[in-house]
Amino acid sequence: MINLKLNELFKNKCLYKKNGIRVNSLGFVSILNIFFSVLFIIFNTYLNLYSIIKLKKLKNNDIYVNYFKHISTTSIILHYIKSTILSILEIIFFYNMAKMCRGFFGFLLLIIISIIIYTINNYIFSDFNKDLDLLFITKPPILP
Repeated sequence: MINLKLNELFKNKCLYKKNGIRVNSLGFVSILNIFFSVLFIIFNTYLNLYSIIKLKKLKNNDIYVNYFKHISTTSIILHYIKSTILSILEIIFFYNMAKMCRGFFGFLLLIIISIIIYTINNYIFSDFNKDLDLLFITKPPILP
């Protein structure tokens, strides 16, 4: 019973043209969603590189060393890899759902999955997130 309903949710719903060929193109909203996901990956790369550079500068100058107990260069890199893999999987999933003319359902499913992942991340990595926020708030040291 449940298997039949899941098969219906992931069934191709694309319409046919007059000559009998199925329409398999992406819509504007789907392309826009994929574009913003790629833009997020680029922005996330920039933020992680910036935070690694800033953390190294602060630790090399022995400034604010006691504040960053739960954050390191390795933890930032691992966090970045996890975020990038999840974003790539999101793009692949949404692209396939949009090709089956199920873009809205895929979008809603991604929102639900993202909320669950965000909640788990905030629960598990709360100290890391606090230190990362503190890293962005602190002013860079004035070097002589």
